[in-house]
Amino acid sequence: MSTLLFYNFKGGVGKTTISVLAADHLSRSGKKVLLIDLDAQASATLFFKNSYGDITPKRSLFNSLQKESLQPSICHLDKNLDTRRLGYVSLESVVGKIATT
Repeated sequence: MSTLLFYNFKGGVGKTTISVLAADHLSRSGKKVLLIDLDAQASATLFFKNSYGDITPKRSLFNSLQKESLQPSICHLDKNLDTRRLGYVSLESVVGKIATT
């Protein structure tokens, strides 16, 4: 399993665009992709809403982290593409929980 991370403190450098394009390309190439939208503005989620319609998880990521089960917070968009909007949770807590699940 490979992990790609597009990260930069500066805004407007294309992180969301490259993340969405990479997720789309990899999923169309048959790779399983989970895209986690860490942006409080949910820009990647808005991109996918245009293609897939409403993206509403069964449970918020914050609640899933508390219950130590991420699956209910993941939205399945197609055969190879899943996404989850992070919202307002600290990146450090998410990285620690994801690393152990």
